[in-house]
Amino acid sequence: MAETTIHRRNAASRGRTKAGRFTSQITARYDAGVRFGALTVIRDAPTSGPRRALECRCDCGAIKVIMYSNLARQKSCGCLRGTHGLAKTPEYTAWVNMNRRCHYPPDPSYWRYGGRGIIVCDEWRHNFAAFYSEIGPRPSALHSLDRIDNNRGYESRNVRWATDAEQKRNMRKNVWLTHEGRTMVLRDWATETGLKQMTIRSRLRVGMSAGEALSRKGRRPPAPPR
Repeated sequence: MAETTIHRRNAASRGRTKAGRFTSQITARYDAGVRFGALTVIRDAPTSGPRRALECRCDCGAIKVIMYSNLARQKSCGCLRGTHGLAKTPEYTAWVNMNRRCHYPPDPSYWRYGGRGIIVCDEWRHNFAAFYSEIGPRPSALHSLDRIDNNRGYESRNVRWATDAEQKRNMRKNVWLTHEGRTMVLRDWATETGLKQMTIRSRLRVGMSAGEALSRKGRRPPAPPR
């Protein structure tokens, strides 16, 4: 538990110190989990002097040590200063959530992102303005952040706004086929050819080319050697 002691002059209490000054003592307790703006108190932080400090986590995922006397008026680790009035927008929420799932282990999605090495680049980590200048406004409520290359992190030229359907086509488990100069996921080829996805998969497993696997005529797979 982090505890703040505030000394304030109070005519009602009329308590005198040895120095003859009037004083009253008000004690406020800042428990772990208490929020101040975008900051959440974690624990007391060690200091080299008599002033007390608290270790806090910002909604963007950053850890910051703040003097308790400043906590009530400090709203974030500093990231909100560069939001330019966008702190309550979907774009800012997406930026905060991006940081949390990559750099905050208690986040439920951390194991799929930060847990497997996906991180936010240094340029965007604590700079919403830099992130927003590249990604731009969200096109619609149907769009969310998507990484173009799922094996790379959130970095320049690898992040876009995409719909749920577009993101499903960009999943790591998708099978991509190139035929006659066109590259699409297996599901889209199945829709175009009228074949079942399982049929195309089975043909590819037995060694057929992409053209043969996508043919409506098809051919029997080679017989196993006796």
